[in-house]
Amino acid sequence: MFTLKYKEVSSMLLEKLVAVGVGNRPVVFVTHSMGGLVVKQMLYKAKAENIDSLVNKTIGVVFYSCPHFGSKLADMPWRMGLVFRPAPAIGELRTGSP
Repeated sequence: MFTLKYKEVSSMLLEKLVAVGVGNRPVVFVTHSMGGLVVKQMLYKAKAENIDSLVNKTIGVVFYSCPHFGSKLADMPWRMGLVFRPAPAIGELRTGSP
């Protein structure tokens, strides 16, 4: 089973958004949970790759229930041992995860 991590998802999302012209007009991203992490990473990558149209035209980002510093709820499967086998993406949500 192949599971994408949020950095890989953000790279794919950036490529697709730029391809369809997102960034030609002002844009506001509305995100929920891990989507907020994906958008933050995507904008960071866009800045690093000098995709200034998207960076400069982003006038806002709304974060709804975004685990900016990890989530204690995501720590639970590891506390329960082998009862659960969480997806790798859940590991990225653990408390203190970069």
